[in-house]
Amino acid sequence: MDLSADYDTAVHREHRIVVVAGEPSGDRIAARAVAAIAAELPAASFIGIGGDAMEAAGVTLCAHVRSFCALGIGDSLRSLPAWMNAYASLRLACRREPPCAALLVDCPEVNLRLGRAFRQEGIPVLQYVAPKVWAWRRTRLRTLADRMDALALVLPFEEEIFLPTGVPVQFVGHPLVEDEPGQGAEARRALHLTADVPVAALLPGSRPSEVQRMGPLLIDVGASLRRQGVDR
Repeated sequence: MDLSADYDTAVHREHRIVVVAGEPSGDRIAARAVAAIAAELPAASFIGIGGDAMEAAGVTLCAHVRSFCALGIGDSLRSLPAWMNAYASLRLACRREPPCAALLVDCPEVNLRLGRAFRQEGIPVLQYVAPKVWAWRRTRLRTLADRMDALALVLPFEEEIFLPTGVPVQFVGHPLVEDEPGQGAEARRALHLTADVPVAALLPGSRPSEVQRMGPLLIDVGASLRRQGVDR
């Protein structure tokens, strides 16, 4: 028996983390978290589902988000086979080398199901970016306790909403705001806007289908607001 090999395998698994993001915005958030974990825990290794940012941060991808980014029921149904393949690949990788923890970022439609599966196998689950139950599907509050071990919140008012679930929660701030602290001032300079001019951002989302479908509508909304003088 090769005891040294068994020891190396045990150490590797002790620091193996599975990370899942289901869209480009979640991919960037997850990549930032992975970089922070790797800085504190150099021995950590990462596998998961994500995009280019996660891969650049050192995550070994079982599937890429470009295969299944979806908006609406029609897109979701079309991307279902890709999601099933991604899920199967991830679960197979986790059976071969069980992770010590799971970091699930946003994408509650998928990650709440994954969270339950991981917890049933004794793998601690952190959900980063909570389901937006304050906007829709508040019934999810009843299911969170058996799907995750902790919640990292990006909006300050969410603590009050999720505390009654009994799941440990902490407001950590929104990473995209922290990543680009000077972006607002730079955008004002580029658009020749003075500091006293109010600005509203109309953002379709990070998924290609969101940009394609929502982009034209938001451009029309922006033009209408401008005609009404709202931007002034």
